[in-house]
This record gives sequence, C-alpha cells and structure tokens, in this order.
Amino acid sequence: MRGHLQIIAARMAGFKPTTVSFEMHDVPHGSLLEQYSAESVHKSVIVEAGDRADLADLRFVVGLSCYVIGEREAQVKAWAAACKKAGAGRITAAVVTIKNQSVANKNEVELCTF
Repeated sequence: MRGHLQIIAARMAGFKPTTVSFEMHDVPHGSLLEQYSAESVHKSVIVEAGDRADLADLRFVVGLSCYVIGEREAQVKAWAAACKKAGAGRITAAVVTIKNQSVANKNEVELCTF
C-alpha cells in the first residue's frame, strides 16, 4: 500500500480527510494521482499487487467515507469489507475497466454502497 502513511500522520495531527479512495490498478510512483492526494483533502491509497485486505491495518479509515475502485470484483469486495470492518463511515465500491488512463464502470450493478 502507498499513501496510507500520510493519512495516518494527518489524522494524528487532527486532520480528517474528506474521502479516502483505494485504487487497485497500476498507478506509477509520483503519478498525478499521488501528487493530487498529497495536496488535497481527498486522499488516495494505492493498493499494490501483493497487498492483502485481510492483513491490512486500516484503522486510519475510522469514520471516513471510502471509495474502493478496481478491476477485479473479488479484490474490490475484499477491500470494501476490510474498510467496513475497520470502521469506515461509508464505503462505495466500483468494479471498473481501465483503458488508456480512463475509467468506465463495467456494470452499474457492481457499484454498491455499504
């Protein structure tokens, strides 16, 4: 995971991000998404290939609105469930297709809010 340490530091300093998005697709280090997240009240966590939702310490999402976005349904559901278990205030999960840096919902049925 990348981006979570900045959220933890901010929360310990008394800052509450507006939202946290969990991005489960290939995001290069230093990308515009990471730069935006560093400067914005909307934070992003980049979930990398070896990361496991069942082993992740997500206490930093307590009370926050989270968006879980990825291409694989099982992975999206696992991370959404982990956010819920950690105490996120609201979770919206979407299974998407990512092509040429743009995102499209695979199926509206896959968009769900917990």
